[in-house]
Order: sequence, then C-alpha cells, then structure tokens
Amino acid sequence: MATAVVSSVNIAASKNAPVDFVVPDEGMAAYDYYLGKATSAKHEAAAELFLDWNMSQRGQDVFRQIGEFPARSDVTPPKVLGHDLPTLNSGQVVRFEPKALLGAADADQRRWLSLFGYL
Repeated sequence: MATAVVSSVNIAASKNAPVDFVVPDEGMAAYDYYLGKATSAKHEAAAELFLDWNMSQRGQDVFRQIGEFPARSDVTPPKVLGHDLPTLNSGQVVRFEPKALLGAADADQRRWLSLFGYL
C-alpha cells in the first residue's frame, strides 16, 4: 500500500509494474498544479502559446489521459487503470487550501511518521 500521484499509477502500469489503484469510500485528496509565465521570459509568445495550450480543451484532455484531473469542467475526469475517478464536485475529492496545509504541516508529518513506524 502506498500513496501515489494518480498519473504515476497509469504510467507505471504502462511499463508493466504490478500496481492497482483504489479510491477509498471516504474519498481522496487532490492537489493543484500552478502554471505561469516568467516576467523575464525570452520567448514571450512561445510561453503564452504554451499557457494557452495547457488550458485548452485539448491540453486538459492530455492531462486527463495520463490520469490528472482537468481544470476545465468540459473535460471529463480521468481514469486510473480503467476506473473512472470521481468528479471534483462529487464530495469524494478533497482539495486543501495551501495555507491550511502549511499550518498543519508539522502535525501532519508527525502523524504520518508515527503511523508508518518512523517515530
């Protein structure tokens, strides 16, 4: 048993790794990816094109195909090993606020280490 980035399970399975994926009844955590353009970008038009593609329906579908949740509501949720993941608004997917995570980081780390016998 392990925690995993959803897309890594699909990638590992495509390389014949003996993996499986389960969404517990109580749900699963999701995380945000951040995307931006540096103010000092040497190729500003290319950077903007990359941003546009990432947020396009096609770009979001590519992320969905590898097992990541799309940011767009017009792109269906991903599949992991052929299983549909719940939608972001299903109540089974928890997205944490970064400030809340930071505030609980020390306690969360201690609990994790304790649960897995590292303390």
